[in-house]
Amino acid sequence: MTIPRRTIHVQDGALHELLSAAVESPGGQTALVAAFEDAFTRHAGTGFAVPVGAGRLGLRLILKGLGIRAGSQVIVPAFTDESVPEAVRAAGATPIFVDVERDTMNLDPAAVARALTPQTRAILATHIFGNPCDLGALLAIADGHGAYLLEDCAHAIDARWQGALCGTIGHAAIFSFVVTKAVNTFGGGLVLTRDGELAGYVRSAVASLPQPKFAALARRVMAGYALAGLTSEPVLGRLGGPALRLIDRFGGDALRLYNRVARPATVNADVDTAFSPIQAAVGLPQMRRLLATQTLRRHAAEALCAAMPSALTPQRVLPGAEHAWYFLVATAADPDRVARTLLKRGLDVGRHPMRNVARLSGHPASAFPGAEFLEAHAIQIPIHPELDPASLRQAAEALRAL
Repeated sequence: MTIPRRTIHVQDGALHELLSAAVESPGGQTALVAAFEDAFTRHAGTGFAVPVGAGRLGLRLILKGLGIRAGSQVIVPAFTDESVPEAVRAAGATPIFVDVERDTMNLDPAAVARALTPQTRAILATHIFGNPCDLGALLAIADGHGAYLLEDCAHAIDARWQGALCGTIGHAAIFSFVVTKAVNTFGGGLVLTRDGELAGYVRSAVASLPQPKFAALARRVMAGYALAGLTSEPVLGRLGGPALRLIDRFGGDALRLYNRVARPATVNADVDTAFSPIQAAVGLPQMRRLLATQTLRRHAAEALCAAMPSALTPQRVLPGAEHAWYFLVATAADPDRVARTLLKRGLDVGRHPMRNVARLSGHPASAFPGAEFLEAHAIQIPIHPELDPASLRQAAEALRAL
């Protein structure tokens, strides 16, 4: 059996909830979005939750709501998704890339302090793969400079720093609900903030946006269910291994093939939309089960970290931090050899789970050695909550065999 590196998070009953919401009355649809807001607010324990069309739209609206526009600089990690600097530019500001630490894979506070200028208006702390940044150090730097500390919690819906939920510590935060996330609403995101004025601005901006086009949302739903089936044990478990080994044998990359062929069908291309009642209906039961799914992720991560051989170095979690384990990522001296060896033992691991976006934006790679190292040496090990005990044992045995 081959264990997939990732899977699409689709819970039982989601399709029924989706179809029911599609025929709900206008008043009922409004109530669904309000109920999702309430569920997230209760999860956070503080602040105002405002669902939006996408996490990157949320970041853009936060920046605009705080008056961060042309001439302003926003510090972002060099090791992140390309959509992050794109959102900063879309708000009119300039992203300033800062290198990351190799062990935590998060922003290096010392490098952040060196990057400050009179134009620095905000620092974006991305909790990469669900691992909390050093929020104590970053908050002190931001406060000392008179800048906003913002949190990117796209991977970190249940991560904690010193007991507080990530997303509640900075001035505002964004969350993402795309198909592979712990809460999957087939696209969409959320802004969380304790700033009532900022929340009002974001809510007003979203209210003026159209609902997602039903055809586009339906396409993402169908693609999500198709991919969930293809990555299930009966399909990928029995047929995927030979296919993945064949791709690897001829020098291909399964992840790049997925990104080119399948991923576009799951991505929300038009982010300037409101959050659909259909998405809220799908997300509500997942919010209710979030504690259970996160417990499964943590259990899988603990088991596989304990089985990790010396050939792999897992992402370091800072004292007082609680990882959300969106991904379990480790580094290896020869990641391609490790990936091939594990695939032969039935464990499909991912290469390049994130890129050095500073280099992709035209900056010299040598200026960001941490991000370059991680792009070249990181591998992503499966810990999705769909892993059953037998799969978890197989994954642990494959890792020990290295």
